[in-house]
Amino acid sequence: MNRITYIFVVKKNDINTVNYLIENNPLNLKKKIFVLWNNSMETYFREHGLKYLLISDYTKDINLDSLKKKLLKFVENFPHEKILNEKSLVELLEYNGYSMWWFVRQGFYEQLVGVMKEIYVVRSLVNKNNIKRILLLNNDEEFISIVQESTKGIRLRIVINNEGKNLEKTNHLIKIKKLFFGSLPRIIRIFQGFTRSFQIKMQHGKKNVLLFTQDWTNLSESIRGDHNSYTILRELLRKNEHNVLPLDVVIDKNAQWKSIREKKWPFVPYDYFIFRSYFDVEITKNIGFLRQRLRKAWNRLDEDNKLKKTLTYNGIDLSFILKPKIKSYFFNRFDSFLSAARNMEVSKKLIENYNIDITICIDENGNSRFLVFASHMCNIPSVGLQHGVIAPIKVTYDYSKKDLHCYKNKLNCILAEKTAVFGKKFKDLLIKNGNYRQDQIAITGQPRTDIFYENKNKYSKKSLCRKFGVDHKKKLVVFASQPFEDSSEPRTALIEIVKSLRNIKNVELVVKLHVDDDSSFYNEILSHLKYKAIVTKDTDLYSLLFCSDLVVSISSTVILEASVMGKPVIQLNLIENYDFFGDMKNKAFIKITNKKDLPTAIKRSLFDESFSKKIKIKREKSILEYYHRIDGKATERFLNVVDELLENKKTGKKFY
Repeated sequence: MNRITYIFVVKKNDINTVNYLIENNPLNLKKKIFVLWNNSMETYFREHGLKYLLISDYTKDINLDSLKKKLLKFVENFPHEKILNEKSLVELLEYNGYSMWWFVRQGFYEQLVGVMKEIYVVRSLVNKNNIKRILLLNNDEEFISIVQESTKGIRLRIVINNEGKNLEKTNHLIKIKKLFFGSLPRIIRIFQGFTRSFQIKMQHGKKNVLLFTQDWTNLSESIRGDHNSYTILRELLRKNEHNVLPLDVVIDKNAQWKSIREKKWPFVPYDYFIFRSYFDVEITKNIGFLRQRLRKAWNRLDEDNKLKKTLTYNGIDLSFILKPKIKSYFFNRFDSFLSAARNMEVSKKLIENYNIDITICIDENGNSRFLVFASHMCNIPSVGLQHGVIAPIKVTYDYSKKDLHCYKNKLNCILAEKTAVFGKKFKDLLIKNGNYRQDQIAITGQPRTDIFYENKNKYSKKSLCRKFGVDHKKKLVVFASQPFEDSSEPRTALIEIVKSLRNIKNVELVVKLHVDDDSSFYNEILSHLKYKAIVTKDTDLYSLLFCSDLVVSISSTVILEASVMGKPVIQLNLIENYDFFGDMKNKAFIKITNKKDLPTAIKRSLFDESFSKKIKIKREKSILEYYHRIDGKATERFLNVVDELLENKKTGKKFY
């Protein structure tokens, strides 16, 4: 009889609970196996001689691409089902004629994928190990519901530990401190916005452009800025034919502090306009009415359990698991229907107060969606610029015909008047998977590649290596990182890269951090592995890519950009499969999903000239579909789209 207890260690705080249990209620460790949800916790359990399993080892039992595709279809259908008073969720969330559903759609989908992945992974774990007893270390209702749903129909016992409650209480003061210090950068940015608002000048006779900008990074040796909008702003200012209001929108606390250090003059922090909205009588009244309506709608949905039927997938009842998240959309101030309505109101005021003629929206279906909606409300054109890779399955760009055409009024999902994409492949994906019209898409190339084109003759591997203090004759391998909610994927990737490079002579590893990544995370891994590598955030990305001999990444746009430069690239997916690049894998770059294949792939990429020539030919043919042209004129083509829309506005054309 299997009496082994499997203890689920889901969060890092659970390790404190493990310590507490060992010290206060010694375990029979021979009959305990820990299941770790994050690979970063592995060191602790290995050093303490505890038996453990990694949940990531069971992730590959799931066809995640297939799951994501099916769940996307689910999200494209369920909000249109009639659930209350013959109204769909889209209709129930109406505000000033528009539906607030579109502002949470992406986050809801990602939450849904996460929940379903957990259910299938736990089910695989339980079945493969014939588990009969599970101990959960915290009272997280969502996770408890996931485990219960995963094991439905299986005879086993689930025990929820309550010993660590005192630990949670001691963390209460820490949470209060985090809340205070988390608000501090926002307060500073509000003050910055107040002082800079007096400097906003809109000269008569010029068209007024509202430009959405985000985090800054190093664009070249002497330039810092938002890599997506920098060349656009530079060209607009150079032409001197437009008044430009650059809106600085950052959400993450670390990015807020960084924006304060950068000063970013004359960019106006969006926080200031949000702050002002709380003193606007009209906005306060409208948001108040919406809050009342949302409360009533939620109470009806909750009382009648109307969501249960629509939130059933493949026999799995998701309503109880997702209920806390859905409820937060109705009542929270941030990441909610209320915050979406406020953002719409604020950006509408911005457009009206500064007589904006056109909005340029980076990430138009994500962070700047509120600007697209506000532009629609004010009947001015908005231009979207492709943000990152448009994958074959991409919730931000995939819309059903129901999403776009189901309703006779403005409740449909509002898209930008024009969306600029990098190349033909992305246009085809928008038409096929997103149901975009041909005339909604313009192929311009990627404006930020103009920086690379302008500076490519200045890039020098010898000079770059001198700055790093390494020999320029050595092969330079660049690992381009990116932030993940679960650190298991990047941790595993870096560990396996280091293992593969240990036995290769004359190679230097450079970890190029994403703007939102934490250097301490990677330094800690390298220190544990006792491997010397360069970890940098501020080095110009294009200089680094151009001077590299091999680029490795998980799913970043860097994969395409390095391919454009003719560099050997490895897409490394050791836990999850990120099918962002469709048929490009093993043509423009090598895709590795098994760590055993990595050492050979690295050696071939660095030293096998015959292999390099073959993949170079394939790369040059396929990359042209993804990038229109790398000729230094992508920004010019993008601004031609802007000028065309402005000309249409001048002639009195009605948009949308």
